[in-house]
Amino acid sequence: MPPKRKKEEEKKKEEKKKKPKTNDIKKGEEEIFTCVQMSLQKLMPRGRMKHLPKIEELVKRMHVIHTHASLLFNAYLRRLLEGADLKFPDVTMNGLSEFYYAVTKGKRKRKKENQDIKSVFEKEMMPFMKDQMESREGIDGNLIREKAGEMATAFKNNLQTHYWKRFYKILTIECDGDKKKAQRIFNEIQSGKTEHCFFLKKKKDNLEELFYLTAKIQKELKKKEKKLCAVIPLTTSNVPGCIALDTTSLYMWFYKECAANGWKKDALKENRNEIWNKFFKIKKKKNFNFHFRLVTNGVKCSIMYSRVQVKQEVPEKTEEEIRQEVIRERRIPVGVDPGKHNILYMVSKEGGKRKELRYSNVQRRFEGFGKTAQKLLEKRKKKNPQIIQIEKELSNYNSKDISVDVFKKYLKKKLEHLKELFDFYSHLWFRKQRWERVKSIQSSEDRFFNQIEKTFGKKEKILLCYGLWNRKQQIKGK
Repeated sequence: MPPKRKKEEEKKKEEKKKKPKTNDIKKGEEEIFTCVQMSLQKLMPRGRMKHLPKIEELVKRMHVIHTHASLLFNAYLRRLLEGADLKFPDVTMNGLSEFYYAVTKGKRKRKKENQDIKSVFEKEMMPFMKDQMESREGIDGNLIREKAGEMATAFKNNLQTHYWKRFYKILTIECDGDKKKAQRIFNEIQSGKTEHCFFLKKKKDNLEELFYLTAKIQKELKKKEKKLCAVIPLTTSNVPGCIALDTTSLYMWFYKECAANGWKKDALKENRNEIWNKFFKIKKKKNFNFHFRLVTNGVKCSIMYSRVQVKQEVPEKTEEEIRQEVIRERRIPVGVDPGKHNILYMVSKEGGKRKELRYSNVQRRFEGFGKTAQKLLEKRKKKNPQIIQIEKELSNYNSKDISVDVFKKYLKKKLEHLKELFDFYSHLWFRKQRWERVKSIQSSEDRFFNQIEKTFGKKEKILLCYGLWNRKQQIKGK
């Protein structure tokens, strides 16, 4: 770097340090967010439609990078379980972004690269890639960190929420399917009377320990030839997902258009209204401000709005206070029983008359066009028989197995046909079908809410009393 440029950068850093930090949110205040979903084309009328293909291209590229990073993350953790000299990854937004940088190529070399991740990529994935490495030119680091954050959340949730279910499953297998005996042993282990090799001793959720215990459970299930669980989440969908655009990522992707208007990267905060108005027509929302963030998959989009307000602490009401409030306001109690066949079953008794209303799973599927969407997908696949054949071949490989050799076979097959699958599923038709289905399900739920008011009365006059989902014996396979 030339000495003049070094001095300029040092001056900028010193100026940033001198500037006082101003926070919009003061003590006793909180920021509230709301989201509005709509078609992306509505935000890009007339002259702005020319930018739509470029956004679609960004969505596709980010999906390819995300799929490659997910495969590398799986391969890395399997190598770790085999006893390789590797560190447990930092499961955070910044920590997992290293996997995304490892599977991409750029003109400039990064100063700090994780050598462990890079070595696993070169050994496990590079031989099967066939020049499939995506370039990260024009892609902002915020986009990569957002996707890495999604992967970190999926990994944490998978371990923390499903660990106890898996542990209880092992106990029931050891007790030859006797659930009462398994429950008794489970209570004894929790109280500390007995010990078990798969039990998490620490009260705090330690991700590393949880991961190794879940992997042990997986090995035990494999020995006893039982159904395996997905220890490490893997991206299997070939339909491009959503990306989150902020002012910086928008500026980086549309650099030529922004530079032509004289907008500089150092002054994005001052010019962000003009930058967003150039590409989108954002509507104003009452009592809310645009948060300069948009989530899209090239078809639908979610616009984020926010506002700052004074914190309102609502005290929790006791059962007696609720009962007195119901008597005082003369509300009609309505019993609501959630279920699987009947999503909601509602019943009330007023003036000796019994009123019932149900919202079934079949009704939701019919009104949400679930079957028709499946038939249309099958028709489209029949026109491309090679896709059906590829998916059949991939179904013969096990992606849940912890063994490196087994996963390597799946990885090789997946990377062989990944380009063909992307070319087929990256078509806008698949994302449009998803968006249409979301809209039809929302309209189905809205119709049901109107039916509640017609059957039982307005929301101010009724009190919904929900069930506890406390049924122990559930439907098999649900």
